[in-house]
Amino acid sequence: MTRESRNTNNIQHIHLQQSVTITGFGDCNDFMDAYWHFNDVVYQLDDHFSEVLVMNKTRLWEGQPTLSFFAWYFTLHKDTPTEWGLDFGLGVDPDGVLRGLLGHNMVHMADNKISFNLYVRYIPIEPSTFKLGNIMEVGFAFYCAPAKGRKVMFAPHLCSLTLLNDSIRKAARSPKRETKTFTLKRMAWEMLDGEAEEVERMQKMTIC
Repeated sequence: MTRESRNTNNIQHIHLQQSVTITGFGDCNDFMDAYWHFNDVVYQLDDHFSEVLVMNKTRLWEGQPTLSFFAWYFTLHKDTPTEWGLDFGLGVDPDGVLRGLLGHNMVHMADNKISFNLYVRYIPIEPSTFKLGNIMEVGFAFYCAPAKGRKVMFAPHLCSLTLLNDSIRKAARSPKRETKTFTLKRMAWEMLDGEAEEVERMQKMTIC
């Protein structure tokens, strides 16, 4: 968060969040399996409650199914009076805006923290490293909270993002390859062990 994006309405501070939306471009079986399992969880909740209020609902991106995950920056201190506050991670609050919003009523705790990593060794990196078109791994958890009228609020909570590969995105943006058609067939978790072998193999793959 930067000073330019700071919200001056104190009531809205508790709702500030980080989020990510991912897609498999419709041609990745692993992503579609995860997509349908995600929706199965919602359907199972529907059997027990009158209505399931899904936060960050799945939407289409350029006609392709997506999954979205988020995490709030803050938790109300009165809800977790025994929790210790944590520092914001590397590159999350470069201008100190979020630190300036902290007070006696809000805390940044473990449930608010997202781990940003670089594959293979899971080295911490800044969130600004992630770009549109990167291949990444998402760590998340589901949580539910009761709402009025036998309703339940269902939220996919973002825990971590790991950058697996960005060579395909860079190749697609390269002027030398503008006339070439690419097709992405598999997700990055099937890459070979070892960073050198991984890059060599991914460079031979193609995206559309």
